[in-house]
Amino acid sequence: MVKKYYIKSVETKASGYLKMDIQRLITMANQIGDFYESYPDPAQAEQGIAEHINRFWALAMRQQIAQHVGQQAGVGLHVPVQKAIVAHLKI
Repeated sequence: MVKKYYIKSVETKASGYLKMDIQRLITMANQIGDFYESYPDPAQAEQGIAEHINRFWALAMRQQIAQHVGQQAGVGLHVPVQKAIVAHLKI
């Protein structure tokens, strides 16, 4: 069975960009983290997580997840994902 994900987004008047549901972003970031979990070197895994997010996520998505880490202490994110966002995310 193929799962289909529908991304809920809302355009905010203040920023003018599409804001995604933060729970969906958390899930997506954790899935990326799950892939890199098998790396033997945690630093390399963190770099890989951040590199993937930097390469494939829109700037607005990166800003939103970084804001979540800053304001909500990254609640719901796996620890390596939080570390990757703090150390390597380009916003």
